[in-house]
Amino acid sequence: MNKINKILAMAVVIAMACASIIIVSPNNTVMAEDSAKPLAELNAGYPAGIDKVAWHSDGSFALGIQSGTEHIYKYTRQTMSWASDYNLPVGDTFIDIKYSEFFDMFYIVGTQSGQQEAWSYDYSIQNLLDLNSPKTTMGVYNGLCLADEGGTQPYAFLAVGYADTSKGCAAWFDEAVDTWTDVTTGLTLNHELYDVTWDHGFTANPYWIVGEDMGTGAGVIYFMNSPGNNKANIFDTSGWGVTPGALNAIDWRPSGGADHAIMAGGNYGNGNVWLFDGFNGEAILDNTDSYTDACWHPDGGMAMVVGYNVATDGIIQHYIPDNEDTLTKMSTDGDYGPFYGVDVKAWSSPSSGLIVGATGAVGSYLSASDGSTTLTVNAAFPHIYDIDMWKTSDAGETSTLNARVDVEETYTFYTEVNYTIGGTDMLFDGINNTFVDLTAWFDDGNDATSMTPSASDDSHRTRKFVARFYETTSLVASGATGEIIYPDSTTNEILFDSVGCSGPYGADDRYGVWINVTFGPQMRAGDGQNFANGAAGSIFDSNQAFDDDDSWNFQMEVYDNDYPGATNTTYEEFGIFMATNITVSNNPSVNAPPGSVSQAFDSNSLITYSANIPYHVNVSIERLNLTTDDTKFIPASNVNASLVDMYPVGFDLEPYTEINATWGAAGRPFAAANTERMVWGNTSQATELVPAPNNGTAAHGPVYSNFNGYGATEVAWWINVPGATAEGIYQATITFKIGYY
Repeated sequence: MNKINKILAMAVVIAMACASIIIVSPNNTVMAEDSAKPLAELNAGYPAGIDKVAWHSDGSFALGIQSGTEHIYKYTRQTMSWASDYNLPVGDTFIDIKYSEFFDMFYIVGTQSGQQEAWSYDYSIQNLLDLNSPKTTMGVYNGLCLADEGGTQPYAFLAVGYADTSKGCAAWFDEAVDTWTDVTTGLTLNHELYDVTWDHGFTANPYWIVGEDMGTGAGVIYFMNSPGNNKANIFDTSGWGVTPGALNAIDWRPSGGADHAIMAGGNYGNGNVWLFDGFNGEAILDNTDSYTDACWHPDGGMAMVVGYNVATDGIIQHYIPDNEDTLTKMSTDGDYGPFYGVDVKAWSSPSSGLIVGATGAVGSYLSASDGSTTLTVNAAFPHIYDIDMWKTSDAGETSTLNARVDVEETYTFYTEVNYTIGGTDMLFDGINNTFVDLTAWFDDGNDATSMTPSASDDSHRTRKFVARFYETTSLVASGATGEIIYPDSTTNEILFDSVGCSGPYGADDRYGVWINVTFGPQMRAGDGQNFANGAAGSIFDSNQAFDDDDSWNFQMEVYDNDYPGATNTTYEEFGIFMATNITVSNNPSVNAPPGSVSQAFDSNSLITYSANIPYHVNVSIERLNLTTDDTKFIPASNVNASLVDMYPVGFDLEPYTEINATWGAAGRPFAAANTERMVWGNTSQATELVPAPNNGTAAHGPVYSNFNGYGATEVAWWINVPGATAEGIYQATITFKIGYY
């Protein structure tokens, strides 16, 4: 082991009435080396009893309404969780909600204090705005259709419901002027209206309204020929053979096929689902269940119908129009109570259908058939032929694998690569997508056969680095660039030098790729146990390549950034010599007459140092001899040394140093001449050596390592001069020593 000493002079001036004499010696630096399921539960944070739901058009979130507690709830697709988005005043009741992409707004209808009411909801600022509903008629709005779907501005939507005059009610809302237009004619007594949709299939684009004859329980259908029309016309269903039961929901098929609507309804004993093309209806389901809502996928490829059975278990039906007009029931196994609402978004993950009801929320994955696309497999991957390492300045490129290297030198890490797809050279194709990553790490002194460094190395810059080569524009070295990924290239840390390539070598576009890096003085030493195991039998086997203890492992990985599976990796190891460095500046001086107590010197000793192994820093002094008569002296025990606490303020240094008992003049005196005290390290605390990975620092010792840039370690000095001391100049030599013994 090498012990590196830095010796400086300290002068003490003893005077009664004379000027001080300061002796300054030069500074020197000494260096040394030694699958998705059909149904998915979406109940995280879910409150029971959400009645209706509507997706935002970007598929990132949906809003649900809960009439019983006057809440709006937000479902976030990324986290698959619910949260309360808005709380209403007590007395408001929500019944239906829709999103308008034209206005980028959610619209809600229901009741307020027993009267028909509608609101707009700006989700970005959580602002609920009363839309000035007509208060002349008591009743409720059950459903709405967004008029902007048909380009029928300025009307925002058509709301339908039931008035206290025992008849259905409907009204247009004009967003531009915030006013309503009632549909005052054509509605029949005892016909309550539940839902409305816009007809994509007719040039006139009528609006179809469904509901129930409250006297017979039969379904009723109304239509309106144009937006703003104040007359609703009853549609005759007598020619259908069987009159539909109560119709609770209707939705017209969107762009995927604007040819018919799906209607759902029924109460216990007469559940039904119908198709309706604007002329005729066709029952595709007639059973004892009850269906509460229906919704198409935005591409028109599938519809969903939800409800519940007589046992109040939730039911989900999928309808694919091109599959013989049949429904497929998705079983919930009785895990959920009645379902009341459904909305389907255009995105496929994590679920397409969001279904809400009395006891839970469910995502239902839609299925469809499309044979218009092809599947292409790229069966090529990068090839590696070699891995090596040498001192960059060595023209002979002598391999330094399985050997120790210097911390202050630049080294070349090298590999040979081929990556070709269909005759195209992917390494240099003008697209920056093929990378070569160099990752190196200290193996913790163990047989580190793992392929990657430990997670703890990510916070210690002296024990790991990652550098990268990648293509830019051309087939020459200037067409490549690179960088240190970890750590960032700051002062005194590992430095990125350059990258490049040579070749190609023949028709297969085989290149030599190199990455040059310079190690810093704190890079962890590792002797490799003399690398007794020699070179790896296979550079593609990390167990063979990393088989020497106390060494640095490294890997060079070639990969396609667009296709992570196209990867190849090779492995090897090297060692690093031990190294230390210490520099001390300043020669403290003071005027201290005989009898002086706790006199502070005019400057501190400034120490900068580094070590790449566990270390300590010691300080000692000789006795202070009179320069004209060395038989006269001041004992070393009359000198106090204290470590200046530069960072952080108030930090307790006691466990890490032996020169601080308390601060300042009451600091710890030397026991005797040439007796060492530790600046960093503490024998009484079982921390004689500062352990790796805090192995050396530009300042502040064991806890603040890795070149934190806060300056030098400072040692301050005080002296007590005995009263009988002869006048004159006294001097002693200070010895600072960094070692690992």
